[in-house]
Amino acid sequence: MSDVLPQTSDHNEDTSTAPPTRPPRRPMRLVGLLLIGVSLLLGLYLLVGYMGWQSGQAQLAERQESEMAAQIARQVSLAQDNIDQGSYT
Repeated sequence: MSDVLPQTSDHNEDTSTAPPTRPPRRPMRLVGLLLIGVSLLLGLYLLVGYMGWQSGQAQLAERQESEMAAQIARQVSLAQDNIDQGSYT
């Protein structure tokens, strides 16, 4: 005697209902794109600022070097004047 037993499922699935819908992703995509854009603009701003700072540092070093050369030339000139006057004997 073979009795056919009805199959029972371990979980209750109702195939007549539609799968749950996910919330729309468009707002999150826009927020993501906005954040990427802001990051790029901030990075560009920081890069330009850093390059300007580097340029200013180079100009400062050049100016200090020229001022030092002018001071040295003045001191050498004053020393030569003192030697010519016989201050150093």
